[in-house]
Amino acid sequence: MKARTRRFAAYALIVSLASPLPPARAGMLSTDAALGSERERIIAVLKREDVRAQLLAYGVDEAQVSARVDALTDDEAALLAAKLDTLPAGGRGDALAIAVAVVLFLPVVLLVGALALVVAAIKNSTPATTHEAGTRR
Repeated sequence: MKARTRRFAAYALIVSLASPLPPARAGMLSTDAALGSERERIIAVLKREDVRAQLLAYGVDEAQVSARVDALTDDEAALLAAKLDTLPAGGRGDALAIAVAVVLFLPVVLLVGALALVVAAIKNSTPATTHEAGTRR
């Protein structure tokens, strides 16, 4: 069994060394190319469905948004992109979800705890039956 495993490993090594591989390429990347430009990040956020729906609810058209993003200076785009990084992921929705969960689940947990106490009290208050009562004469 060990001979088969060694033979298989040897064949696999030979095949992997004999197979042609494309050459590796290395080069310098600019910061914008590596991280993406600020405008691209802003546009990516603005293209999200939830953001688009909220903008439409505010009465802002997609053409207006594109025009405003194109009109930003480099410094303004960098500032806006930096603010995008500091915004909370869920916004106000997280606090609302936590509040709803507490309101819905807290009474359920309290009710289950109270029922457990009642069941424990009932079990402790019932007299224990003895088997000796039936065998006495």
